[in-house]
Amino acid sequence: MAENLDTKFFSNMLGYANSSSYYPIKRSFGQTLQTCDMDALIAYTKLSQNKNPIDQNIEFLIAGLCYNSIRPGQERPTYVRFEDVLARVHRPEEIEKFLKLRYDNDGYFAKRFYTLARKAISCLQPFEQFDYIKLYKDLKYWNANNSVKMKWAMAIARADFETEE
Repeated sequence: MAENLDTKFFSNMLGYANSSSYYPIKRSFGQTLQTCDMDALIAYTKLSQNKNPIDQNIEFLIAGLCYNSIRPGQERPTYVRFEDVLARVHRPEEIEKFLKLRYDNDGYFAKRFYTLARKAISCLQPFEQFDYIKLYKDLKYWNANNSVKMKWAMAIARADFETEE
């Protein structure tokens, strides 16, 4: 059931990418549902039927990322993992600080994610798009155990190693 909600949310999210309905969410990127303006809250409720507050904030965060990184008219993009693009940022100390954070609904995680995401967006190639579903799952299980953080750290370490060679 939850998997169907996830899929429906992402198809709704990408469907709104070509309408003006997404602008409030785009403007609210880096905020939580508790701190965003009413227009963004209404736009989000059109996308999602999720009832879990943590999942809602993750969806809202990813929708903001999507609407700030998607390119109009982009057909058949190559989907890339967020952590692989993040590894191109070349600021490992900033990424390491982020990996130490726990996800909660107080907004601090969202603000730090926003800062890193803006840098990652600038590193996207014209034909690339983030894999929003994988990112959603990563953020959903961010606090569950260290496997997600380990995966991200390994992607960044791998990029560091390749740069040194």
